[in-house]
Amino acid sequence: MKTKIILSTLMAALLPGLAFALPPAGKGMREIDTNGDRIVTRDEATAAGASKLIEDFDEIDADGNGELTRAEMKNFHQQRRQEGRQRAESADTDGNGALSLAEANAAGMQRLVEDFSIVDQDADGEVTREEMQAMHRERRAKMPAGGQGREGKGQGKGPR
Repeated sequence: MKTKIILSTLMAALLPGLAFALPPAGKGMREIDTNGDRIVTRDEATAAGASKLIEDFDEIDADGNGELTRAEMKNFHQQRRQEGRQRAESADTDGNGALSLAEANAAGMQRLVEDFSIVDQDADGEVTREEMQAMHRERRAKMPAGGQGREGKGQGKGPR
């Protein structure tokens, strides 16, 4: 049970950083919603240059009406986090509650593989929940507007 909790938290910390379907750096839903109706259309996303949002638009648009609501965005992100938790649990083949580079690589977690030495702050060869949280706190602190936006790292790529 402890392993499952640690991995769930690890992936919950990791996945928001991967920024599924978020707008470009510095732009939130309010900036994309140019007419202020609390709904984002494909045209608004296109005009804002939100390429990842456009890419995932049909998947996010649960009712298929061509408009994204906050509820649809929230549900999409929750679904992605749950998928990530399940993926992390499967990746932790030794069941120790942390991910090694080999486990991340075998699971196809390319972003974690690329950033492994950065995330593995104590250089013990495993990424723990605490290390993921520390990395996200550090990166959020460096972001403009108090954690809003992505330091110009590119749409849909999250902090690196």
